[in-house]
Amino acid sequence: MCRICQVDDERSNLIAPCKCKGSVKFVHPSCLDQWRLSSNNPKNYFYCEICKEKYLLTKHFSDAYGDHQRKKLLWYYFYLTRDITAICMLVVSLVSFFGYIVHLSTDLSYIESWLYACLFGFAIFGLFSCIITLCQDNPSSDTCCDCPSSECGSCGRGGGGGGSSGGGGNCGGEAALFVFFAIVLMFALVGIGFAIYYMVQFIYYSSERHKAKLQLQVLHTQDVVQDRDYSALV
Repeated sequence: MCRICQVDDERSNLIAPCKCKGSVKFVHPSCLDQWRLSSNNPKNYFYCEICKEKYLLTKHFSDAYGDHQRKKLLWYYFYLTRDITAICMLVVSLVSFFGYIVHLSTDLSYIESWLYACLFGFAIFGLFSCIITLCQDNPSSDTCCDCPSSECGSCGRGGGGGGSSGGGGNCGGEAALFVFFAIVLMFALVGIGFAIYYMVQFIYYSSERHKAKLQLQVLHTQDVVQDRDYSALV
């Protein structure tokens, strides 16, 4: 009986690819090949997931091997392009949605609303990315610096760091607005940098994942699992 499809068959149509015993000893070669290719763990292509024994593989090259390899390469580029397009469409859809919300709640045109949505969206993304990065670098840090709080002027905790208050009314408001937009622009640029970094990481991960899967499918066309139970064939 095949341990995968659970169908009774003649011994000549089954193989014992590993050291498993009993009801899981025999399997159809086609069922085993499909099982090895569909596994989420790439090691299961070369090793039995039950007894951890390595399969005996022999190479068998067919005339259609080159064409099959070219087709798999085209599928690799297709899957990679699909993933990149999907993530780009997701980002554009989110920005367009928030831009439309800004457009409905203000008198700005849709283009201006879209630009503001991009600016503040990347600024928020950059701010949270900086916070996450700092928390990962200093997970147990409770203070912003190592100096005593009574002598620190940059923390805002020291007693002698109080700045002078007062200033022009309108000039102070315009300066505050300018500083606000400068900070937003700075975090937006940081957000764009992080977005490019995460996009590169995503493309690398996606390409490696599809490459590993397609390489196994190419190997499948030339690898043949051998039967270990020679005595049963005599």
